[in-house]
Amino acid sequence: MKLNKYLLFLLPIFLCITSCESNTTNSGEEDNTFKPMVYEHEQSLGDNKIIINGFESNKDLDSMMALNYFGKVELDSSIKHNGDKSAKVTLLNQNLEDSTVNNPTLCQSMFNVSRDIYETDATDIKYIKMWVYNPNELDYRIGMRPIIRSTYDWIGGPVLPTKWITVNANSWTEISYEVNLAIIPEVSASINGENDGKVVHFLPAMYLVFSRPEGEESDRIFYLDDFYIEKKESEVSL
Repeated sequence: MKLNKYLLFLLPIFLCITSCESNTTNSGEEDNTFKPMVYEHEQSLGDNKIIINGFESNKDLDSMMALNYFGKVELDSSIKHNGDKSAKVTLLNQNLEDSTVNNPTLCQSMFNVSRDIYETDATDIKYIKMWVYNPNELDYRIGMRPIIRSTYDWIGGPVLPTKWITVNANSWTEISYEVNLAIIPEVSASINGENDGKVVHFLPAMYLVFSRPEGEESDRIFYLDDFYIEKKESEVSL
């Protein structure tokens, strides 16, 4: 598959992205102390929920990769579900020279370096969720498919089934993927950039799969907000 061919070269680079902030102090000297980016609204999701990408800054877009002549992704402040911004995604229309191109796909990592958020260990994750606004006149289906590794050094691994969710026309819809640890093998993996050899159910990223508009001359637009996880309830011993 073309998708796997491209990922063979691109995904290791994508998963190794690092970021730091450089600030200037009053004395004019650079302050290289890392300061994780914080969303003002992130506590509104409640307990056991962690926002990986709130699409509030260009640094958030660094945690995404567009595949298969996707189109473009940019920040937008006109339509949002939470916070000040959302991600506006534009799908190119079907009139492509290469008709064999697979469905346009966004690869969203399960970590956000700028936020110091690393949630690639799926062991305690119950759901992976995101809000999608569909401004079109018809309902639309978007697929969610996690990327896994059968071993730490090989990025291919088995291809998991895609879960297709309908997003309603002219409204926000929360799409959700329930994590099944039975199909996510345990491997020795680095969780926060340090290869500590910990054995985890490693889930480095999630595919967001779209279908290209067939027979349409215009592109198709969607808005994304708050890509987040919901963790399992902690067991309380009496």
